[in-house]
Amino acid sequence: MSLMQTALYVHFPFCIRKCLYCDFNSRAGSDIPQTSYTDALVREMELRRNLLPKGVTASTLYLGGGTPSLLEPALLERIIDAASRLFSLEPAAEITIEANPGTVNRERLAAYRSAGVNRLSLGIQSFSEEMLTCLGRAHSAQEGMAAFAAARDAGFTNIGIDLIHSLPGQTLEKWQGELDRAVILSPEHISAYGLTIEEGTPFHAMECSGN
Repeated sequence: MSLMQTALYVHFPFCIRKCLYCDFNSRAGSDIPQTSYTDALVREMELRRNLLPKGVTASTLYLGGGTPSLLEPALLERIIDAASRLFSLEPAAEITIEANPGTVNRERLAAYRSAGVNRLSLGIQSFSEEMLTCLGRAHSAQEGMAAFAAARDAGFTNIGIDLIHSLPGQTLEKWQGELDRAVILSPEHISAYGLTIEEGTPFHAMECSGN
């Protein structure tokens, strides 16, 4: 009988570029090789496993960031294998990877599926070019739609999308339009959250300067 059930979160802190609102632990343009990071990550998983009681099992594995969809599928498979070996990841566990549009295509997403990923969290954030530019996102509205379609084509039946509201210049009518477009896609989950301006971000600096 299991003594403890846990949920696993694994962080991939690398990005193409930092968004204007982001205060997460992430870094753009890192020269650290993905293989080296994965080696260190698996080693840390081994060390942390020793701190947990025997009989631990994990029902979920979530890979967040940063931009985890920059991670090569073979390295992601190593992480999933380590989770299964060290934390008894359940056979029916929910395994999620965050993905940003513009970093994935059908082939890459299919490779993630083959590696064991069964849920995708897609960082669309907005379907508006104006709002995406405001946020400093690295993808276009068209790339957001294309990434969702590619995920369906790759076989994902559990897709969540992120949307941000309360953006500068975003009216209630514009936000309603965002929700209408999201509903048309029929994702399994929508995470809609308000913009928060965190200290140390470019948005915070602009607010302090009156821009």
